Order: sequence, then C-alpha cells, then structure tokens
Amino acid sequence: MYFNVSNNDLEGPIPEPLASRFNNESVYAGNGGLCGKPLDRKCKGITNGSSKRMIWLIVVAAAGAIFMSLCCCFYTYSLFRWRRRIQEKSKAGEKKNMGFIPMNVPHVKNSPRRMPARMED
Repeated sequence: MYFNVSNNDLEGPIPEPLASRFNNESVYAGNGGLCGKPLDRKCKGITNGSSKRMIWLIVVAAAGAIFMSLCCCFYTYSLFRWRRRIQEKSKAGEKKNMGFIPMNVPHVKNSPRRMPARMED
C-alpha cells in the first residue's frame, strides 16, 4: 500500500495507527505543522495524559456540583419539614389550652419593671 501526504501544509499530531503503519519520515515531509511519531517533533499543548487528566477534572467537578446541589435540596427539604412540625405542635398546643387562663401571669400594676409606690408610715 502506498501513502504519501508530503507538502500538503498539514498540522497537528499524526494519528497513532497511521504513524505505526507508515513510519517513514519522508511520507510526512513538507508539513511543518505535523508532530508526533515517526517525526522528531513533539506535539505541544494537548497530550494523552493531560487530556485524560482534564476529563477527570471535569467529571469530578460535575460530580461535586451535583452532590452539593443534592445536599442543598435535602437541607431545604429538612428545614421546611422541621418548620411544619413546629407549626403543627403549636397549633395542637393552642387547641389543648383553649379556655385555660394561667393564674401566675403578673398583672400590669405589679409588673417587676415598675418601682413599687412608697409606703408612708
């Protein structure tokens, strides 16, 4: 099989299956933008290791964001449930105490905030 892409102004990394099958540098001659195997030029920028790392970083960030949003939803749900329970208990307490007048409630005249009147001898 014959393959020649010389002098085509190609750029970027040479795919590994293509490079392993056609490993003669003259096949890729005249393409200053090509890099990778079998040429002596290393590719700048994205490499397999850094792209995998970037994908993992995105996956972990997305999972963290989903986890945080679920925690916020659970917290909000728990807060509303707790508030509803408190309201139900207060309503139940009002129904039980209907008609009950506490006897230990101080009258306004005997309020501890007022100074007692002086008693004269």
